[in-house]
Amino acid sequence: MRLRCGGVVFALSWRTGTLVEGRLGLPKFILLGAFRAKVWSLGAAKEEVFRLQRDQEKAKDVDAMVADLKLDKLALEGKIAALNKEIMKTIGLQDRADKLRAQVGDLEEKARRDAEASAAEMERLRRSRRDRSRRL
Repeated sequence: MRLRCGGVVFALSWRTGTLVEGRLGLPKFILLGAFRAKVWSLGAAKEEVFRLQRDQEKAKDVDAMVADLKLDKLALEGKIAALNKEIMKTIGLQDRADKLRAQVGDLEEKARRDAEASAAEMERLRRSRRDRSRRL
């Protein structure tokens, strides 16, 4: 009877009453007196094999979860990189908007001064016309 779990093979020889546990090509012989051993019974060996198989299945599940998490991480890193680019664009646009606001403020101030100067010039011309019309 043979049971295999990963790199471990268990073989039971019914004739000799020997349980062989092989790990990486190094067999370990366990004598089973009348198929019962103080070291390891057949039932315990089967349970151990099934336990090792379950552990191996769990390891595969964990490996799959790790792979999924790595893919999620890569996707999130891509999104973060895209967001960082957008942030840099936004910062650049905010700087440009601040400069344009300053220019608009300067132009509004210039327009106000020009309007005041224009109003003063119009007033001066009116007075000048009145003065001319009074002289005539």
